[in-house]
Amino acid sequence: MRHQKRSKRLSRNRSLRKATLKSLARALVLHQRIKTTQALAKEASRVTQQLITLSKGASVHKRRQAFSILGDRSLVNRLFNQIGPLFKDRQGGYTRIIPLAKNRHGDGARLVLLELTEKIVPVEKKKKPKKTEAKTQEPKAGEKEIQKPKAEEVTPEEVKPEAVKRKEEKKPKKKEEKIEAEETKPKEVTPSKEEKQKGFLGGIRRLFKKKK
Repeated sequence: MRHQKRSKRLSRNRSLRKATLKSLARALVLHQRIKTTQALAKEASRVTQQLITLSKGASVHKRRQAFSILGDRSLVNRLFNQIGPLFKDRQGGYTRIIPLAKNRHGDGARLVLLELTEKIVPVEKKKKPKKTEAKTQEPKAGEKEIQKPKAEEVTPEEVKPEAVKRKEEKKPKKKEEKIEAEETKPKEVTPSKEEKQKGFLGGIRRLFKKKK
């Protein structure tokens, strides 16, 4: 018979029920708010309230009791150093249950939010200032200015690689060759009109003389 047994079975055996409640308590200590069903939230809130009452004392024995539930040293340190001091002035009511409008899809279980009444305020990280370009420092009195070497002016011919220069030297310049060839050729002398007429008439006279 189950006389004076307040805990619910939650459709689980003893070991599985104990494991689920411990995992919910760990999640609540870590995230400070979880979403679960109403039946699980009521049982998990009971476990977390026990943990917070233990965190109000700083003895080693209480830390070991909290470790038996949480099973993680980092969570035990978070409980005793950060969450415990928030509830110093409270004598109870460390958690609250907020019902949600929609039920769980599938089995229709009622969903709720289980959260701590006092929460840790996250510390905002300071943004690093953007790196500005280094300004040119003017020389102080008595200091000599360091003159930077100026870049030498380079003509476009010097920029060309050696291979391109060799090809240009090997290639004959056609226009210059044509002009030289025309100058070297002998000029053809064209006879004038008077000389042509004399030659023609002289040839006819010679023909007539031969016939006589």
